[in-house]
Amino acid sequence: MQNLLLDTVGELIKGNALTSLTSLIGAGSEDATKKGVIAGASALMSSLTKTASTPVGAAGLEQLMSGIDPRITDNVAGYLQNPALGNGASVLQQFLGGETPAIAKKVSQASGLGSDIVGRLLPLLAPLVIGTASKAIQSQGISPQDLPKFFADQAGFLKTLSPGLMGFFERIDANDDGSILDDLGRLSDRLFGGNK
Repeated sequence: MQNLLLDTVGELIKGNALTSLTSLIGAGSEDATKKGVIAGASALMSSLTKTASTPVGAAGLEQLMSGIDPRITDNVAGYLQNPALGNGASVLQQFLGGETPAIAKKVSQASGLGSDIVGRLLPLLAPLVIGTASKAIQSQGISPQDLPKFFADQAGFLKTLSPGLMGFFERIDANDDGSILDDLGRLSDRLFGGNK
């Protein structure tokens, strides 16, 4: 099964897209932006998986995804030129609600990015992550009841590419239990060849 999320994240952390994103969020370096993208996308994917695990959550997620144009994932660089198209702040609020500050704190700790920078990054990432999920679901005709299995399959695919990835997801969601910068570095190396 193709992992579209991996493709989308990969597009974000290379070339002109990485340069544009680093400038947009005001990060000090492209390497810091990479870590932030990996941490943020991982946290959002983990939240998608949890949300989809209940019937009410799956139905709400389907409604949220229906409001996002999945075509924004076809041209990541173009999206970064006009991120308002993704309506990211609203999407993030609908998606995470009151959990946003806690998740932002964990992404900040994981990536080393300041909380203000993470506050700009997550609204940019949310439409891409959810749009990617929507695109995959539409192309495969997945029902709300099948969402948990779909996300589990996607996570399993990522795990085959990078042993230890699921542990990383768990740490992103866990109580503050120490630094995961080493995990981020290994994850970046395994998934994206350690490109700076």
